[in-house]
Amino acid sequence: MKVSSSQALHVAPSMRETAIAAVSWMPSARWKEEGAGLRRTLLWFIAVIAIVLSACVPASSSEATPGATSAATTPSVSAATSRPSTSPQLRTPRPLPARTPPELVLSYERSSDIPTLRGPELLLTSDAQLLTAPNWGNELAARRLSPQGIDLVRRAVLDTGLFTATRSIERRPRPGASPNVNRGFESLRITVRVDGQSVAVSTFARDHEDALYVWDAGREELLVLAARLSDLSWLPTSAWADSTPRPYDAVFHRLYIETLRSAAQPALPATVESFWPFATPPEGFGANVPPESAWPSTLKARCAILAADDARALGEPIARWAGMSYSRNMRVTSGSFQWAAGSGEVYLQLEPLLPHVMPTCDGVRRAA
Repeated sequence: MKVSSSQALHVAPSMRETAIAAVSWMPSARWKEEGAGLRRTLLWFIAVIAIVLSACVPASSSEATPGATSAATTPSVSAATSRPSTSPQLRTPRPLPARTPPELVLSYERSSDIPTLRGPELLLTSDAQLLTAPNWGNELAARRLSPQGIDLVRRAVLDTGLFTATRSIERRPRPGASPNVNRGFESLRITVRVDGQSVAVSTFARDHEDALYVWDAGREELLVLAARLSDLSWLPTSAWADSTPRPYDAVFHRLYIETLRSAAQPALPATVESFWPFATPPEGFGANVPPESAWPSTLKARCAILAADDARALGEPIARWAGMSYSRNMRVTSGSFQWAAGSGEVYLQLEPLLPHVMPTCDGVRRAA
């Protein structure tokens, strides 16, 4: 017998009610054992009938709406995060502006045994621009000195008498002392332009094991100078053309890319394809650079120089996935992402080039 969907929806409830009524009618005292068996039989029979009738009911449907997506559909990772090739966001990097970088006048940098991109603590260029990122800062602030201010800062450096030649102020253990040579370290370096040449003097920063070493001459003077360069409050008002710190606005930004094939990392926040703004994919963007030999052979490294607006187009989504807001003066903006095209991982690192640095990939490296 063919049962319509409307009949099926009404038959099942009526049969259930009839069966329940029949089971409920049984006197529990007289038919205790027989009634229990019959009750189980009827309930089993009801379940079978309900299954059969439900199979006859067609699934409800509605007319498809263009662009609608079923809430029950769970797309794959690549489908969820990949962007169509016709996306209007795809762009070609703009040509780089022609510009002659200013010369370095003075710099004070700090570093440690852990390689990273930080600072500089202070950087002065021949166009009177003074950049600072004190205390291992990741944001570069720019001010401008007057000609008098440039001279005062240079004189503070040269008057120490330390900058006659590039050198490192070294240390050696005192007789009988046993310093821990495997500990981490922090060092500092001050560079100044003298007669058209850059002269740099470096040493180790202060440490609680300093007394265990004998130091070359000049270390204490260099540390005092570093402290003065970290706090320029000794400069008079006339030393400043603009004393208000503002975010450093770099003309050029350097992009470093590492791609590692066949090393899927599902825990990474997103696929690079979901936000990559350029028509050329990351694995072909820029030029090849030799990766560090310690990395596996499946790792490829590339580098490109970007103008400010192209850097922002990429830096904003990188920073957003890192839970930060992008700022053009951040010393480093970086992150690792899934790479669907290579079934692996991609690392992106963006840095504003300092004003005296040529817009090339020379010396590019991973920050950490």
